Amino acid sequence: MNKSVRHQFRAYDTDVELCLVTDDEPLSAAIVKQIERAAVDFEKRFSRFDTASELSQINAGAGRRVAISPEMMEVLCLAREAFRISDGVFDPTIGAVLSESGYDKSFALLTGSRETPDTAAGGVRTDVESYSFHDVLIDEHNMTVEVPAGVSIDLGGIAKGFWVDQMKNLLDKYFENYWIGAGGDFFFRGLDEMGELWQVTIQNPLMLGENILSLNVPADGCGVATSGITKRQGIHHGKKWNHLIDTRTNARVKNSVLAVTVLAGSTADADVLAKTVLILGVRRGLAFIRKIEKAECVIIDRNLKMHISAGIKKFL
Repeated sequence: MNKSVRHQFRAYDTDVELCLVTDDEPLSAAIVKQIERAAVDFEKRFSRFDTASELSQINAGAGRRVAISPEMMEVLCLAREAFRISDGVFDPTIGAVLSESGYDKSFALLTGSRETPDTAAGGVRTDVESYSFHDVLIDEHNMTVEVPAGVSIDLGGIAKGFWVDQMKNLLDKYFENYWIGAGGDFFFRGLDEMGELWQVTIQNPLMLGENILSLNVPADGCGVATSGITKRQGIHHGKKWNHLIDTRTNARVKNSVLAVTVLAGSTADADVLAKTVLILGVRRGLAFIRKIEKAECVIIDRNLKMHISAGIKKFL
């Protein structure tokens, strides 16, 4: 009889979790080890905080062409498409602004307040020269990338979702029923050990141990991502910060939204869309999601009121 095999480990500055429905324990153990190794390799390539990572080498080479790996090229091309679809709201050229705001090392190493941020107080540096991802030169033929001098790329808004999708492709070879997640980014496939649809629980962003909504995930596979302003935060130079920057202003997000959960065809898509909706706010965020095929969202505002896209009802 199949049972749930669950495993959790720490990687990429977040918790990685997976649940496999299987009766083959040796196979599940082998796949878990493979996923752990893949997470370590991925972090070495994409971490903004590891000076030896491929991403850090790209940023260190700002102003000149840098040869990159096929995996990095794939993520950068996905980021370019996300930048286009979001009309520039999703923009990875915010690394310097994040560092200036205080998010200059792994969150586990940061100190400071974890209280809910007051969006009326403070901000981050806004006097930086204006660049966007449009100015990043991605050469797929020669496998190079060039970022403008002074620009630093952060791929935290898409890389974890991309990695989860990679692991989904691996798991599909061996399992029909599973889920895997990294931080707030998940992919679900099939049914749980009871033969029921997997359920996604949405947390109260002000009390993260409390769930306020459950959604049924379609058995044919679905990416789910949550983005919010209440988890990764701190104080820098006496000002409160959170890790989400409104790329249109280079200041941290200032609207009525606390958290957004998006269901989409892939985890990378859900990851990008959740952050874009959060930055846009309730009204513009819902209008944006309506234009995206196979994507739905739940927005929670500061009064803990839920705003849902029309299609989310079929998941309730």
